[in-house]
Amino acid sequence: MLEAIDAVKQAYRIDDNRVVMTGFSMGGASAWQFAVHYADRWAASSAGAGFTETEQFLRLNPRTMPPAYQQTLWHMYDVKDYAGNTFNSPTVAYSGEIDAQKQAADVMDSAIAAEGLTLERMIGPKTGHMYEPATR
Repeated sequence: MLEAIDAVKQAYRIDDNRVVMTGFSMGGASAWQFAVHYADRWAASSAGAGFTETEQFLRLNPRTMPPAYQQTLWHMYDVKDYAGNTFNSPTVAYSGEIDAQKQAADVMDSAIAAEGLTLERMIGPKTGHMYEPATR
């Protein structure tokens, strides 16, 4: 993604102060990652659904948790662990009210609040997260 943005900047006049990060579903997972790991690169970020941590997302049973070394590696992907990095980067989470992946924004809301910050939220009423393949 960073290389793609750099390539676009070489071809077009881009105002670095107006670049935003956004994505939904799998793109939402990426948007969360880029939002917290490269917070200084975005004027703002907005993630929808996605993935922000491992244990709750996978609905793991505490009695059958993976080995400790695997859980240690989760820290690389668990965005909630880097919530404080949103300090200077406006962040908006959006999801449907009945979307199972609203869980990602709920986790980030708690993690960001623990840092003394506020996550702006947009929640679509009676809306879920569904993929409908195109019909021909």
